Amino acid sequence: MNSHHINNETAMDLLLQCPKLLAGDLGAQLKEIIFLFELYHKMSEQETIKIFRAFPFMAVTDLRKLTKFLGKFRMYQLTPR
Repeated sequence: MNSHHINNETAMDLLLQCPKLLAGDLGAQLKEIIFLFELYHKMSEQETIKIFRAFPFMAVTDLRKLTKFLGKFRMYQLTPR
């Protein structure tokens, strides 16, 4: 988490909110999530990390579900009203 400028206190708070973060390779998962948000919504790494800080469980969701969600969200965003 240090590589994403998340200090130890914030990291411990995120782990208390979502203990499942310890179960997998968090670095690889965050890297993939950052790539998906940039691909679908042109969001920077800092913006994606801001979302992660608010919703830490996002890092442990299935990447297929996250990809589907981001695709649907983009589809609705581009749909004219």
